[in-house]
Amino acid sequence: MSTYGPAKLMKLENEIGHLGEGAYADVAIFDWMDCKQTYRDWKGTIFVADKLLKPEMTLKRGAMMYCAPDFIYED
Repeated sequence: MSTYGPAKLMKLENEIGHLGEGAYADVAIFDWMDCKQTYRDWKGTIFVADKLLKPEMTLKRGAMMYCAPDFIYED
């Protein structure tokens, strides 16, 4: 819903917004971590979260752009 819908609105649904043959392989891999973290928004309101979305790997057009040092993968 967050990728295919916008791609369809831009008439690019055959190129972006999904993983399939002929589409760009733009992928972000994340890991949910239990982590107590305190944040402050732009108004100064403080809130505490109990989860952290940790980036593990990013691929752009199939090429690795980022890989966390502790992320295990096989080439």
